[in-house]
Amino acid sequence: MLSVSFYFIWLLGLFYWLKPRSKEKKLPPGEELFRWLKKFNWERREDHSTKLPEYKFFSSLVNLLLEMSRRFGGQYKEALLSVKESLNQDLQFEKKLREFIWGSYFQKFCIFSMSWGFILFAKSLTEVHLSFSIYFVILCWQILGLILFPIFCRILKRYYFSGIGQLWLSLYVLKALASVSLSRSEIFKMAQIYELNAIKHKNLENIVHKLQSSCELSLKQGGSYLKDIEELISECKFIEKWHVELFEKRMNALKLLILSIFFLPSYLAFIYFLLHSFLNRI
Repeated sequence: MLSVSFYFIWLLGLFYWLKPRSKEKKLPPGEELFRWLKKFNWERREDHSTKLPEYKFFSSLVNLLLEMSRRFGGQYKEALLSVKESLNQDLQFEKKLREFIWGSYFQKFCIFSMSWGFILFAKSLTEVHLSFSIYFVILCWQILGLILFPIFCRILKRYYFSGIGQLWLSLYVLKALASVSLSRSEIFKMAQIYELNAIKHKNLENIVHKLQSSCELSLKQGGSYLKDIEELISECKFIEKWHVELFEKRMNALKLLILSIFFLPSYLAFIYFLLHSFLNRI
């Protein structure tokens, strides 16, 4: 009876999770910013004076481009198109990540519900009474796996993507200001070139070093740095795509690791204690 009730509750939860949500729900900041960029008209930018939603480094970058336009004039359409393209890719990545995490949770919840359905069924069938502490430890071990999974996901995400946003901001600002009549030192200050020293990921340090060397050379000898910036943008896109692939592989490995450490052993532990207790009664 308990197992039937347990599965009935599980089916109700599954139906609630899969039912369509209201479409009038407020958009997340990233999607709201992307909608704002799609509606933005550079020729009538004074009409778009509303405060931008805060989303990663994209909001700061758009605000900086608009501020530069007001202060120094010039066109930044190409820079905004690049920002919109990068934002769209980021939103697709975040959507894919959410689907992966919720799919992993659903998978773990199915395993959790089936294992506890089996535990309750085996308990009622064999009439073997195990210590309450055994059930408690099994439950806590599985819950611990559910808690650690999103924590490890955030750690992996921070490792692969924490510094790349600041790098993109510097590259886009440098590209946008390449034709503006400002001193090199002022441009590099606005692009936050020397703040990039905080980036410690080994795959990004090389790009940071090349960028800072190019800026220092341009500051000493003059000349345009635009060609170097274009090359570094291409290299940064390659690194970002590579990081996405590495992140997806690590996430799949993490999902398997959580299942093999926290869910399968707890199920096998119950089988062991059940058989041990059953054999002692014979």
